[in-house]
Amino acid sequence: MNKTNFCVCFLIILLLFPSTGCTRDKVIDEIIVIDNMGFDLEDGKILGSATYPSFDIPGHKGPDVVHGIASTNTGILTSFNNQAASPIEVGQTRIIVINERLAQKGIGDLITTLKRDPIIGSNTYMVISKDKANQILSVSVNKSPFYLSNLIKQNEENNNTPPTNLHSVFYQYYGTGQDVYIPFIQINKDKIVELDGLAIFKQDKMKMKVSQKDSIFFKLLKSKKKNGNFEFPYSASGEKRMLDIRTVNGKSKFTISDQTSKQPKVNVTLRLSCLIKDAPEDINLSDPKRMKSIQNQIEKRVSKKTKDLIISLQSKNTDPFGFGDLFRGRDRNWNEKEFYRIYPDIKFKVNVHVNLLQSGVGK
Repeated sequence: MNKTNFCVCFLIILLLFPSTGCTRDKVIDEIIVIDNMGFDLEDGKILGSATYPSFDIPGHKGPDVVHGIASTNTGILTSFNNQAASPIEVGQTRIIVINERLAQKGIGDLITTLKRDPIIGSNTYMVISKDKANQILSVSVNKSPFYLSNLIKQNEENNNTPPTNLHSVFYQYYGTGQDVYIPFIQINKDKIVELDGLAIFKQDKMKMKVSQKDSIFFKLLKSKKKNGNFEFPYSASGEKRMLDIRTVNGKSKFTISDQTSKQPKVNVTLRLSCLIKDAPEDINLSDPKRMKSIQNQIEKRVSKKTKDLIISLQSKNTDPFGFGDLFRGRDRNWNEKEFYRIYPDIKFKVNVHVNLLQSGVGK
C-alpha cells in the first residue's frame, strides 16, 4: 500500500470511529423519569403531581409522588425540579390526568404547552378525572407499573373506550368541524380507579359527560374498531330478560341529504356483527325465530341509543363525531360559525343492521 492510499484509509477510519466525549447521554440512574402526570386547580393556581420509579432507596418498592404548584403549566416542571436531587425528564410520560374542575375551566393552555414540547410523545394518554388528579396518582402508586396507561389501553382494545391519545386530541382541538373527547375516570367505592365514560369538550372546555354505559354506542359510531360489550333487555312473552351482547366488528357510514336546506339531514348507517355472550337457559338460542326476534330488538335498541346520544351532543352544541368536518368536505363555502348555528337542528336518521354470528352459553 503506497503512502497516499494509507492516508486515505486512515482518514476514513477516523471518520467512522465513534467519538467519545462529544455527546451528553443521560444515564437512567442519574435522572428522574416521570411516567404519570396530574393537573388540579387549587386557589386559582395549578397543582401538578407526578409519579416516577425510585431505584436508589434500599428496601423501597414502587414509584414515588412529587407535587408542585405554579401559575403556569411549564412552571410546574420547575417546581418539581426544585424538590429533586436529579434532573426530571418527562419524555416517558404515559398518561396525563386532568381534574374535572380544571377541564371545565379550560385546558387550552395545557394543550398548547404539550403541543410545543416535542419531548412528550403523541401516544401519551390524556384522561379527565372526577377526583383530584393527585388522588388518582396516589392510588396508582400502589398498583402495578403503568397501571393507569394499561387501564386505558386494555379498555380501548377489548372493551368500550374509543381510541384516543395526545395525537388525536391535538387533531380534534386544532382541526375545524370537530370537538375533543377524552376518557373519564374516577375512584370507586373500593378505592380502585375505573373508567366512567367520556368527557366531551366544546373548544377547550368540558361541556358534558357520556356515561360508561353509553360509551359503547359512542365507540360504535366513532371508532374503526367496533368491539365492545353491552347488556340488552330482551322482551320475551311480555317479560324483560337480560342478554349480554358483544360486538365483534362492523362499519359505520354518515351520508348527507338536503345539505343546502335550512334543516339538512344526516343518515347514519351502522352494520355490526355480534355475539350473544350470555343468556338465560330458558331462551332457546337454537331457534331461528327466536334469534331473528333478538336480532330485530338489538337493532332497535342500538338505533335508539345512538340517536339519543347524538341528540344529547347536539343539545350542548358539541361535535366529537366531526359532522362539521363531514359537511366542510362537501361544501367549499362551508362556514364553521354558521354550521354550528344550525347544527342543533340537523335531523339524524339511524339505520342499524345486526348479524348474529353465534350464541354463547346460557346459565
